[in-house]
Amino acid sequence: MQKINYKKIAKPLGWILGGLAFVYILITLGFNYWLHHNLPRLIKEKLPYSVSYRHLDVDLFTGNIAIHNIAITNKKEYREQLGISGNIEQLEIKNFSIWEAIKNKVIHSDKVYFEKPNLNIRLPKDSPTKDGHQKLPLFFKNVRLHDGNINVIKHDLAPMLSVKELNLRLSNLQLTEKDIKQKLPIVFDDYSISGKYFTFTDNNLYQIKAAHISSEDRRISIQNFSVKPLLSVEKFQQSHPTSSAIYEIDIQNMDFKNIVLNPTKLTLSEISLNKPRVVIKEIPHLSQDSQKASSFSLPVELAMVNVINGSIKKYSIDGKKSFSIANLNGELQKITANTASKNLLPFHYGQFKINADSIEWEGKASLKVKKLVMDDKNLLVNNLDYLSEGQHIHIPKTELLNYKLAEQEWNIYAQKLNIINAQGAFDFSDANKKKQEISSSKKQKFSVDLGQLNFVNNHLKLKLSKNKEALNIHNINLKINHLKTNSKQIQQRNPLQYQNFQGSVQNFKYQPNHFSELSFSLLKFDERNITLQNFAFLPTRTRKDFLKSLRVQEDLYTVKIPHIALHHYQWKHNGNNSQLVVDQLNIDRLFMNIFSYNGASPPPDKKARTFFNEKLRNIKLPFLIKETKITNASLEYEETDDQALAPGKLSFSQMNLDIHNLNSGKIYPKNSVVSIRANTLFFKTAPTHVTWNFDVNNLQDSFSFKAEINQLKAEAINSFTQPYLHVASQGNIERVILDFKGNKKQISGTFVMRANGLKVNILNKNNQQKRKFLSSLANLFIPKKDKNIPESVSVQFERTEKRSFFNLLWRGIEQGLEQSLLGDRLLRKIEKAKKTIEKINTIEKNIEQKISPKENKKGFFKNLFNKREKE
Repeated sequence: MQKINYKKIAKPLGWILGGLAFVYILITLGFNYWLHHNLPRLIKEKLPYSVSYRHLDVDLFTGNIAIHNIAITNKKEYREQLGISGNIEQLEIKNFSIWEAIKNKVIHSDKVYFEKPNLNIRLPKDSPTKDGHQKLPLFFKNVRLHDGNINVIKHDLAPMLSVKELNLRLSNLQLTEKDIKQKLPIVFDDYSISGKYFTFTDNNLYQIKAAHISSEDRRISIQNFSVKPLLSVEKFQQSHPTSSAIYEIDIQNMDFKNIVLNPTKLTLSEISLNKPRVVIKEIPHLSQDSQKASSFSLPVELAMVNVINGSIKKYSIDGKKSFSIANLNGELQKITANTASKNLLPFHYGQFKINADSIEWEGKASLKVKKLVMDDKNLLVNNLDYLSEGQHIHIPKTELLNYKLAEQEWNIYAQKLNIINAQGAFDFSDANKKKQEISSSKKQKFSVDLGQLNFVNNHLKLKLSKNKEALNIHNINLKINHLKTNSKQIQQRNPLQYQNFQGSVQNFKYQPNHFSELSFSLLKFDERNITLQNFAFLPTRTRKDFLKSLRVQEDLYTVKIPHIALHHYQWKHNGNNSQLVVDQLNIDRLFMNIFSYNGASPPPDKKARTFFNEKLRNIKLPFLIKETKITNASLEYEETDDQALAPGKLSFSQMNLDIHNLNSGKIYPKNSVVSIRANTLFFKTAPTHVTWNFDVNNLQDSFSFKAEINQLKAEAINSFTQPYLHVASQGNIERVILDFKGNKKQISGTFVMRANGLKVNILNKNNQQKRKFLSSLANLFIPKKDKNIPESVSVQFERTEKRSFFNLLWRGIEQGLEQSLLGDRLLRKIEKAKKTIEKINTIEKNIEQKISPKENKKGFFKNLFNKREKE
């Protein structure tokens, strides 16, 4: 095989390559020469721009171009094309398609480098192609810009973007006005940027500014960022009648890390906002149409957002501050936002932490919070103050634990809500007006679902009536499990649903009127039982001051009950109807004193009195207490008038009562009879048994009353008769049996009495001397033992409607006493004494003044046992 002579081949090959190089040089030099002499003409003829430059270097085969000292202007102002004017110190273009630029007027390059550009750019008017997409007049895959001053305006010459001393490195830059309207003005993959005096104008509504922008390691830092409205409130309202607010924002520093911009979304790994200040000015709607969606509808994904020392202020149309946060710090992770979303919250979030100080909200009500600490699971509020007309609430500590917020509506789900040491004052004295205001206001849909609600050591002050003292409730502790409500249910009579609850109240005090106070030391309750300790209803004034303060006669009550227990109660609900059913009510060691005045001033109350039937029937709440037990009770009744030296006193001790079926007649209308059984010691000596029945739903207020009194010492009743009636008694009443039936018109029945050695002494008005004649006269007509006392007498008495049930009962007893002891004999003997005794007129007056009843009937024991009605 013949050897190849490389020396022979190398020489001609070198000539060929050298020739080619020479030809390349000649062509390049020739093309450059041609470009220098013909490019200005081609640009002038083929491109819509007038371009001049000092020096041009072109590599025909690589498409690399270097141009120095460029000046460019628009030939004509066509809104459909990109407008560029200004100068560039140096422009380097890599892989530039010359023929594409000349033929199709599209500037396309892989890389472009601008040195000190000072450019004014006018964006083209939207002009889509047949396929519906705008043809891009400018596309640079990679852009580098050094020390540039750029100003961008829209096709209608409205300002849009300007920046000074710009240094920029971008990949895959795209820029058209259609993209700006729908998404972002700039789309890129990688970046590096710095610049000063950045200004961006959004639809002639807001102007966005930044004093300095810089980037390092894929982090952008912006200093002195601001968003300012360009229109006054009036012009903004006219041009955007559906808008509800104008915003003003200032941020000292903003840091963005790992920004990724593409046509479908904006992604950032981290945003830090240092000292952001947000001001919101409310404007009223001129149009009722729904507000148009935001022009910025691009979804945003944020890995983390940090807010440091922020503040928010919101002002109403009249310039008053309606909402503010003085100091806001927060960290939010995994934020996905979409302003086009129709959800209540237009964003999703992962974990977050928020601290806020001095939160204030002003409107028809005022809300202030000293400190708020919140994350994605728990909420802590310190020193909350809520103030509105008739309401003031102060809550030092509120905890919402393990909560979730729904996105569609105001739905709150939480494991636990703790309200600790709250102080609340509520004025319900003008409740009707408040109800009208609430019903006329727009209702926001909401729902609340709490695993547990805890009130710990709270205090409430309730003003129930304009002319009465407030109700104070101390040390309220309450735990409610599985509490639920919503905007529809809150309007119903049963606004809450719950599984079970328990609570307590300590040191309760309330003044229902100006002369009495109600209190107890401890109230404990759950969903089945209630206990009350040291209940008291006590006078706050002396009896003298009490009588002076009255316009009409009232009784003064003193009540003390060490222990009250309500066992196995059920609060049942059926739609808007509620009812209370109690198995047993126990009242232990009740003490009650009733002070009654029967004089001239204040005058008697002229209102018609109702019986217990009607009183219970008029209670709107359907209720039933199956059994009521009152044990070891004591009852005192004191009555006085203007002539009494002291009140007369009736007393019942060691009283035990059983009350069955106490009701309002609404749950079981056909079974509405109340049955009362009582055993007591009358005047602490006489065993007494009482049976009392009445039907709540009987419209005639019918009742039956039976009583038996045994071994009553006459001396025992002197505590009532001597100071009040100036009568002292002695002897023994062995038995009194009465069996009465009646209604609101009358009382009738039988009366039986057995007496032994009964005598009376009538005293003078000072109770110091015995009036011998009147005493002898009275005793003359009292039968002695075993002499003519009938076994039974009939009683019939018509009621005056202004008198109470107890007054009617006592009138029946009084009539029974008169007929048992006196009958008609007293009247005949008095008439005979008038004819035979000297000074009959004086005696008659004295006798009648002492023994005549108010109903113009004679009867000594009508005065002896006269009893004013109970209020």
